[in-house]
Amino acid sequence: MSPAALLTPKEMEAQADRSATLLRAMANPQRLRLVCELMAGERGVGELEELTGIRQPALSKELGKLREAGVIEGRRESKAVFYRLIDERVPGIIASLCGREVAPTAAHPRPSPVSERGSVFARIVQKPF
Repeated sequence: MSPAALLTPKEMEAQADRSATLLRAMANPQRLRLVCELMAGERGVGELEELTGIRQPALSKELGKLREAGVIEGRRESKAVFYRLIDERVPGIIASLCGREVAPTAAHPRPSPVSERGSVFARIVQKPF
């Protein structure tokens, strides 16, 4: 590592604070499951409820905590609300925790078919709304 790449103590403290906030936000089984589902791309609240089995109001509470931590963001379309990951650190962390691999390109918002090994390959949507 080059000397220019080293962080100052103040920068390291700020980075540690941001990382701790992210890890605290995901240190809950329900929130971790939500983030794992969002690895496949944007999902509506109804779809997240169906996929995770988390019912209202618990789903809204957990999505709110992830929003507050800057992990996800939502957008409203008529009466529906859709969420997506916005923290670029999440895919690398979650891929190993959820047992999913992140595809090298962000071409499709849905997971591709299950491979021979049984793992699901997720793609991340990175286009702005």
